[in-house]
Amino acid sequence: MRIVKSMTDGYFDIKEEIKRYLKPRKTLAPWIFDKKGIMHEDLRKGLLKIADKVIEQTIGIINGLEVFDICLTGSSSGYLYKDDSDIDMQIMVRNVSCPDFCQDPVIFNKFLVPQGFALREKKYTFRFHERFVDIKLSGYGLDFLSLYSIKDNKWLITPSKDYAKGLNAKEIEAYYLERKKILLDKLEKIRAENQAPENIKNLREGLHQVYDEAYNNEKNFKDFIVAKLFDREGLIKPLFREIIETYNEEYRCMLSKEPIRLNLPPI
Repeated sequence: MRIVKSMTDGYFDIKEEIKRYLKPRKTLAPWIFDKKGIMHEDLRKGLLKIADKVIEQTIGIINGLEVFDICLTGSSSGYLYKDDSDIDMQIMVRNVSCPDFCQDPVIFNKFLVPQGFALREKKYTFRFHERFVDIKLSGYGLDFLSLYSIKDNKWLITPSKDYAKGLNAKEIEAYYLERKKILLDKLEKIRAENQAPENIKNLREGLHQVYDEAYNNEKNFKDFIVAKLFDREGLIKPLFREIIETYNEEYRCMLSKEPIRLNLPPI
């Protein structure tokens, strides 16, 4: 048994955590989908109302940005959910005509992701049917396992139970520990080389690179599990906060700019 200390919620058994991903559920989450795999209508309408409130207070105030879909993603959209799983919702946005932002969805996404994080930092949170609704703003679909359009009420990526086929827990654990050592060593080096204030951009670029490598869950199921383990151990959120602080530190030196966090009023 390998017990790992999480930076966020105590200790967890890494082997048991891996095994959970290798043993998918037999059915979709019954509190989200009916037996035909269609989202319950009361839940769908409730999530759309929540999305409207978020949009109104975030990208809705910027002319030229457009919401092109609102999707359910994460473990609750497939066969990997737990009994207490959150409801993960992505509000997908594109830049149609705003001159202040790049129209490339990958680059534009680097602006959107921190705004979703700002929602949680400012306690701008939602619950529906006693479950936390985890909201992300993104420039494109960030899941290769499963994606359900709440807006259009249909599957965009139908979930499968066969992603773990051919994988074993021992192999994934060794891969995870190897990846973890590489990333932590890289982080230490980046921080050491960019301590001076004038290196703030280099620091941010380096942190972004490590974050992208740590959270790269779009390759295959093994990398998906590793990304989840990084998150479970509490390595992702502190790194992301550090990236946001590099933006704020840079903007504090530019009197005409405001910090990247949005000023969200209470609902």
